[in-house]
Amino acid sequence: MDGISILLPVYNQSNHLTKAVSIWQETVEKLKRPYEIIVINDGSSDSTRDTLSTMQANPKYSNLQIFHHETRRGYGASLRTALPNVQKELILLTSLRYPYQPEELRKLLDALKQKNELTGQQVAVVNGCRLDLPYVGGAAFRGEILRYGTRIFFGHLPEKPQGLCSQYSWSRWWRLRLQFGLKFHDTFSEFKIIRREVLERMELQSDSEFLLAEILAKATFLGFLMDEVPIAQNQSPMPWGAEPELPELFRKDRSEVFRKQKFKQKLRSEDPPCDPMLPTVLADPAPTP
Repeated sequence: MDGISILLPVYNQSNHLTKAVSIWQETVEKLKRPYEIIVINDGSSDSTRDTLSTMQANPKYSNLQIFHHETRRGYGASLRTALPNVQKELILLTSLRYPYQPEELRKLLDALKQKNELTGQQVAVVNGCRLDLPYVGGAAFRGEILRYGTRIFFGHLPEKPQGLCSQYSWSRWWRLRLQFGLKFHDTFSEFKIIRREVLERMELQSDSEFLLAEILAKATFLGFLMDEVPIAQNQSPMPWGAEPELPELFRKDRSEVFRKQKFKQKLRSEDPPCDPMLPTVLADPAPTP
């Protein structure tokens, strides 16, 4: 049974760390899989470093790895620090910036078992979609105009975006759809499970949370099979706390990845052909006639 590496970047989350790591440990141990938890302290200014040092000295947390950034470098940079050190075949990306529930991990693992009936290709990436986030009224109205305009002029009615929490998120969703062909409802969900072989094919470039979109875009280009499953919140007392974003870093990363996507090796001849504008996402609904 494949083991799981849980990657948890944190910034000023000292009040939540001990409880969060304990809940993750209890959850994964119930699955009876080998696991490791990798916490990346992204230049926190609170007592996060001291909290992690105390945890590391406790035999209860023997499966815990810890990395520190001296200054804040971003969510993506934190993941890039941890990824070369993962030991397991499955990699879960998560955070404490939203109450992601560890018990929802079972849904992602179940989705990973799916295969394409024609080719036998197995799902390699599963994205957790936060369907409980509100869809803003003004953004929803403009989105409907754009959807039905697309229907009138191009004969195709795109699916309605879900899991969006602000006008900014709405605009980001459409930009990613147009620039990278991403059809995921919740691209920036920090609850993704990925087979290590997928990330071994990529040279990750982003330092901000744009890394979440970069991974999906590159997996799409490489032809990996992907799925998206709904996840809920408030099923258990998972601690969490808001962290400020880095919008300027996000825009820089998006521009860089759009201009030139980098990979660690050339496409292999056995890779299935894939149009980068047509990602293979099992959960993407068929267009409404």
